[in-house]
Amino acid sequence: EKKVQAHQNIDIGGLIIEDGRSLEGFSKDQLQDRTQENLCAFYKSLFDLKKQQRMEEGGEQGEILEYTRSAWSVNLPDQKVVLPREKPIPKPKPLSKWERFRIEKGLPGKEKRSRLVFDPITEDWVPRHGAGSIKKIEDKHTWLLEEKPKHVEAGVDPFTFKKQEKKVQKEKQDLRELKNRISSHEPAGLSAQAKRTKMMDQILEPTKDDQGAAHEEAPKQQQPSLKQREEVERERVRKRERKALLKSLQVAQISTASMGKFDKKVNKNEPDAPNSQKVQKKKSNKRVYELETTKGMEKERNMKILGLLKKEKEGSSAPQIENDKMANKYIKRMQKPKKKK
Repeated sequence: EKKVQAHQNIDIGGLIIEDGRSLEGFSKDQLQDRTQENLCAFYKSLFDLKKQQRMEEGGEQGEILEYTRSAWSVNLPDQKVVLPREKPIPKPKPLSKWERFRIEKGLPGKEKRSRLVFDPITEDWVPRHGAGSIKKIEDKHTWLLEEKPKHVEAGVDPFTFKKQEKKVQKEKQDLRELKNRISSHEPAGLSAQAKRTKMMDQILEPTKDDQGAAHEEAPKQQQPSLKQREEVERERVRKRERKALLKSLQVAQISTASMGKFDKKVNKNEPDAPNSQKVQKKKSNKRVYELETTKGMEKERNMKILGLLKKEKEGSSAPQIENDKMANKYIKRMQKPKKKK
């Protein structure tokens, strides 16, 4: 039988064996032999522990009296080797405003309430909260409420007034919880003005995305004051509102049948209707689209064509009347309505 050597340290509870001998200059075969030796020593210690537990449970015969447990199971002792933590030690939860006040005054802590309470209506124990709670049962059996002057002043019935009161209480409680969370992360000595200033600094503090990579590498400059940052934030809000208003105006301009083309403007400063909603003409139909214009543009185009014809015939010996005939013929052909197919 192999015995545990002096250089071996075995922790059965952590399933760890440590060999203090050096492994310098070991080959692969020598390393396998050393591992096999240590593994045999570890299993021997494990089976010795199992034999000891069997003797304690079944006497000298070593019989197991518990039939619900396997014969090859063993109860491991407490771990001796303390391993480092995987995660950091959790930080203590910050105290709320009430808890700090309670500790300063030496008041007793909040006791845990029972989950069930006795309901006098059903004469039974019911849950304190949730479905079938004592409050739900009370609301279900309260079918009559006295009308008071506060109900008359509010102009609502007592049942609606009761629901509104509960809603207001819930909002107040949420506000108290929010203030409590804010105060739990602040030093106790700050004044109300200092807390408001700190809150505004956190809200208006620019993010890394806004500053950009260049600002991160650049040396730290003097930070703007709170008043300057408030003014910058107000200007941002004005720009957003101006942009949203202009977008609403553009949507309203193109909401008519003519897409805002013939709508009257309030004044000359009003911008034109956007062209982004109009159907873009194909490049192949560009010349056809140019013909679909007003009479003034058509006259200007025809005069331009006439000028080109005159320039081409300046060096020719043909009479001037032929140029006029050609121009009139071209104009009539362009003004002639198309036949419907």
